[in-house]
Amino acid sequence: KQKLNDTKAEYGPLRIHCAEGNIQLIRKLSETVMGDAIEEKVPYLFSYMNKSYALKQNKKEFQNGSIAVINYDLHAANTKDENLYCVIEKQRKDSNRNYGWKMTHTMI
Repeated sequence: KQKLNDTKAEYGPLRIHCAEGNIQLIRKLSETVMGDAIEEKVPYLFSYMNKSYALKQNKKEFQNGSIAVINYDLHAANTKDENLYCVIEKQRKDSNRNYGWKMTHTMI
């Protein structure tokens, strides 16, 4: 989505490149649980995670077939330099609205 006018430009990546549609992100988990665990104060964490996945070109830091790790450039609260990674697990697409992956409750 691109909107241009005299004062503001807005960009939204194509949905096929975002996490939403590829990874079942849990809004409540990303906004509450993860929000408390990270150093950065991101006002719309769910949206940040969704769009930054597209900017990373769907890159997973590690993948062994059933589990993958994504680096969202977030850091553990009160440390500033300890990276946190989101763990996702593979799931059957037909069982969960065609999401091939699901975010877990684990950040490492």
